[in-house]
Amino acid sequence: RVRATRGSAPSPLVVYGQATLAEMSSLIDDAGPPPAQPAPPVAATGPVPLTVVQRGFWFTHRMRPEIPPVWTAQIPVSGPLDPSALQQAVDWLVNRHEILQMRFGDHLFQERTTPSPVWIDQQDLSMWGQATQHQSLAERWRASVPMPLDGWPLMRVRVCRLATDRHHLFVTAHHIVADAWSAWILLTELLAAHDAFARGRVPALPPAPAFSAHLPKEEEGSGGFWGG
Repeated sequence: RVRATRGSAPSPLVVYGQATLAEMSSLIDDAGPPPAQPAPPVAATGPVPLTVVQRGFWFTHRMRPEIPPVWTAQIPVSGPLDPSALQQAVDWLVNRHEILQMRFGDHLFQERTTPSPVWIDQQDLSMWGQATQHQSLAERWRASVPMPLDGWPLMRVRVCRLATDRHHLFVTAHHIVADAWSAWILLTELLAAHDAFARGRVPALPPAPAFSAHLPKEEEGSGGFWGG
């Protein structure tokens, strides 16, 4: 509590060494005022350099553009899936995460673009039998997803409808914008946003950190942006 209100607190060993409450009170007063809070991160307004990890994926893609370094996450969704709410959720997700707004090209820089609605590939498999549905889902899971490095967005969303209350959601993203660790984060937020929009509400999630604010930390070796 002292640390929360004053910004710092004496260590337990120092506290235990005080014989009276007056001595302890004086010690707390000497802890000083809380430090000034840093300004909130500001999103990039111009080209910013690729991170060390992004450079690796940039070179990998340039060497083998026919096999882009992407990942695909698949999740079964039980219950109704509102196409309009899903579209809102996908666009909200892209607007939420600055890294998903980045464009790439022939140089080791990235630049934020103004997001436009992301097309969702919606496929109806409900007229097929269960065995055929499973085979089709497996084929879609293994299928290569074309993803030019200079294109946008570097994320693809596909929904396969199996029945009124059963769907499979596929999200594919280029490693240069989202690592495999982020798959769980993106899918969790996407489904939460869908449920909120389907109820006519705005998703109640805390602001996401700005990717460009992470760049200096990444260069210092503090780890991946998504936390992996």
